[in-house]
Amino acid sequence: MNKYFIISFFFLSLTLAYSQSHNVDPLILLDSLNIHYQEVKTGVYEINYRENSTRFLNLNPFNSNINNVFQTDSTIIDLGTIDTSLYSHMYSYNQSVVDLYNGEFDPGIPLIGDVNQNGRNELYGFISANASPEVDYETIVFELDSDNIFRLIKTYPKQTQKARNIVDIDGDGSEELHLLTIIIDTSISAIVHKQTFYKKPAGDSLATVLDFEYVPYYNENSQLNNFTFGDFDNDGITDCAYISFPPGTGHFIIGEYNNYDNQIDSVFGYVLDDYTAGFTIGDLDLDNKQEIIMSDINGIVYLFEVEADNEYSLTWEGSVNTLNAYWHMKTDDIDKNSKPEFWVGGQFFPNSGPPIVRLTCFEIGRASCRERV
Repeated sequence: MNKYFIISFFFLSLTLAYSQSHNVDPLILLDSLNIHYQEVKTGVYEINYRENSTRFLNLNPFNSNINNVFQTDSTIIDLGTIDTSLYSHMYSYNQSVVDLYNGEFDPGIPLIGDVNQNGRNELYGFISANASPEVDYETIVFELDSDNIFRLIKTYPKQTQKARNIVDIDGDGSEELHLLTIIIDTSISAIVHKQTFYKKPAGDSLATVLDFEYVPYYNENSQLNNFTFGDFDNDGITDCAYISFPPGTGHFIIGEYNNYDNQIDSVFGYVLDDYTAGFTIGDLDLDNKQEIIMSDINGIVYLFEVEADNEYSLTWEGSVNTLNAYWHMKTDDIDKNSKPEFWVGGQFFPNSGPPIVRLTCFEIGRASCRERV
């Protein structure tokens, strides 16, 4: 990003407030779900999910003026009283599929694709009722059949705990399936996260053949979050972005697929101050260079931009008026001013009352154009 480009304003803050009936202590909720946690510093908790993944949550009291965030326009939605019937005509019930999960965060929704290219969608995930607290999860695949019913067609090996991506990583025109595999290695007394990639044995098949594994840290710090693919620097080679978090900090990493070694090489790294999640990725300032946005447990927002082939730089750092700012999305010019928007969301817990989810919308503008929308 050129130096004269900055984040020029917040233009909307959208607050989702739960009604008093939803005023539940989050630690009590975690206890009820049998999810383990521990306080690692005052008000900050390490949460250990059943599928052997970890995240951090800041539960410190957070005072915030809901109606006057950065002097921007604000909208408050009470999720307990909102009239959803206004939107009932937009959706219709289709069918119930089994209790299919895809991890408890990052995100937990099933992965959808058509890897075997037969024109019928596949759903990738696991059935939580079949898994124990150890590494007994296995990724399964349901496909929509000719009767418009999703039926089980494939079970991957045990310990494949999350279907992360469907991507043509090697650029050969055939998609690979990216699964997270988690093992317990007793020789080093550690739970190890492996990024496993399966390829297709034929054009009309599922991706069933293990192609390669990516494990940059073979130790207890091997968890990689928000694993995202793209061609960020427009060089025709697949890139990936992810966040790792050794104790006390986090690392933002950009990798590039190496066709010669059939492996991913790290090409950029940045040490973050605290537990961070992402991403929004896109050309948000319309300069033909992509931006990569992430934010952290304290509401700090980072914006990186592609400078050249395999070159990236931090070009802006700001904040949002919330904690646990782990949610990201982008919209395509919803206010019709010829600029795309990106959103950062998080949840905080006021001194009194129910938890609040706040989404803040940004645009990128020139230093000479700081007008609010």
